[in-house]
Amino acid sequence: VLAPRVSSIARNELVEWLKLRKEYEEAVKERCKDGKEDIKAVLKSIKNSFDDDLLETLCEVNWGVAKDDLTDEFLLEQIHAITDSYQNRAVPE
Repeated sequence: VLAPRVSSIARNELVEWLKLRKEYEEAVKERCKDGKEDIKAVLKSIKNSFDDDLLETLCEVNWGVAKDDLTDEFLLEQIHAITDSYQNRAVPE
């Protein structure tokens, strides 16, 4: 099972990535449930799912954080900030 890649921060692509990531995590959990493989060793990190050039640019331009200091939690927060932003806007009457 291959982890989905993040190659764009377009909202629609990130929404699709979140769906695929959930399916990927469920497939890995299923694969590791017999205990023969460690899920932490098999599960690809979110950081490693990003296109390297995109991640470098986002770190320098958008987030002001060193790539080495990134955590999966931080990346998920940033992804959800993009995907949730349209959900919370009021629809004009």
